[in-house]
Amino acid sequence: TMQLDILVHEAAQLTLFAQRQSMTNPLTHFWLKLDSGMHRLGFAAAEYAAALAALRALPWCASVTGMTHFASADEPDNTLTAQQLACYDATTANLSLDQHSFANSAALIAWPAARRGWLRPGLILYGVNPVAQALDLLPVMQLEGKVIAVKTLAAGESTGYNQRWQAQRDSLVAFVAAGYADGYPITALNRSIVALHGQRVPVIGRVSMDTLAIDCTGLTAPAIGDWVELWGDTIPVADVAAAAGSIPYQLLTSVSARVPRVLA
Repeated sequence: TMQLDILVHEAAQLTLFAQRQSMTNPLTHFWLKLDSGMHRLGFAAAEYAAALAALRALPWCASVTGMTHFASADEPDNTLTAQQLACYDATTANLSLDQHSFANSAALIAWPAARRGWLRPGLILYGVNPVAQALDLLPVMQLEGKVIAVKTLAAGESTGYNQRWQAQRDSLVAFVAAGYADGYPITALNRSIVALHGQRVPVIGRVSMDTLAIDCTGLTAPAIGDWVELWGDTIPVADVAAAAGSIPYQLLTSVSARVPRVLA
């Protein structure tokens, strides 16, 4: 049988646990969350010791790991992270926790004091740096689509819905079989860049459900079937996110199920 740890962040969970004095599964490992300043999930500092005691009283409690989550670890100059650490340390100083866990990707990089116990890297596992600090990271996701059409548009003509882009000159435009149904952000309107033949090429007009258009004028001519990198080795996903008014986390987790996954 699968053995799962339980993350505890709410008093209603303690009520449910108290109704079960025995479990058919092996002893359970708990993670007890403190709201140290993010004010999303977790017990307040004044409630934390009682919550821990309630877990320890369960006959099927094997261990309890204390944890919290940082709101602004990606802002090295923001003092909130230091305040959250201080809150956690003061709250748990005299408590019998088996282990601790604080650090997300940003904290691993920017906050050495948070590198204790269980670490929780997320974004850096994709090779993306959440902090404005030089790191030698390599992207692990390459999102690509194929060219399915090429045409020349005369100066003054537009492409895509609502005529949101208009050719300022005779323009060579390629159309790529990728769109917002695949996870490419529709908000990247006339601002994003893709890579074709190693060249950076602007996305033009509105991103459609299944298609996006790129302006290849003056570049190596595209051919039907050419692969276009939407983000990856040449185009950082952070650049696409910035163009879309989003964040890398959203793009990396929004690639839809219809996109084939290839493990290279």
